[in-house]
Amino acid sequence: MFMEPHPSDWHVIELVVRNFGQSAAHDVRFDFTHPPTVARYEDRADGIPDIAELQLPNELPVLAPGQEWRTVWDSAIDRNELAGSIRSRFDGTVTYYDRPRPPRREGRAWRHRTEYTNRVVLDWSTLQPVQRLELMTSHDLARQEKQKLELLRTVLTYFPVRVEGDPPRGAIEHNGAQTYSGVTRAAGRHHRGA
Repeated sequence: MFMEPHPSDWHVIELVVRNFGQSAAHDVRFDFTHPPTVARYEDRADGIPDIAELQLPNELPVLAPGQEWRTVWDSAIDRNELAGSIRSRFDGTVTYYDRPRPPRREGRAWRHRTEYTNRVVLDWSTLQPVQRLELMTSHDLARQEKQKLELLRTVLTYFPVRVEGDPPRGAIEHNGAQTYSGVTRAAGRHHRGA
């Protein structure tokens, strides 16, 4: 059991249970002195989150070699902002067996299975402060500059810049009078064209 950043959202931390062994782990259970906690921001108008227990399964029936179970735990950024109001270290154990739980009607010899227990320490303080370095190629930078220019062009199109003496945007001179959207400015009447 360990903590790992999500592959695409670096600040989102996942809780992972992986079988690194050569055989299946059966009836995998977790036990913590203080259960892992998470900040719940939903349904909070004041912005102060509730601290709740992370929802973990009571038991994982089986983990094959190399197989893993994972869940999103919390955001390192949000958790860092909460500072001391949320626990950062969680000590516990992961218990599993080398064989599946036998049916009750089986003989006593088959009921014997070996129990394994691993000590687990999950500590958020080993992840903070979170720093991120993003490498960009010249292609990425060019694309970013192109997006900025397109945004600037959109803004300038929406808010046209007029120089004094220029006719209004969209104005057409017709028979010596400026028209705009089909209305003759000089006469103030509708103009239908020549």
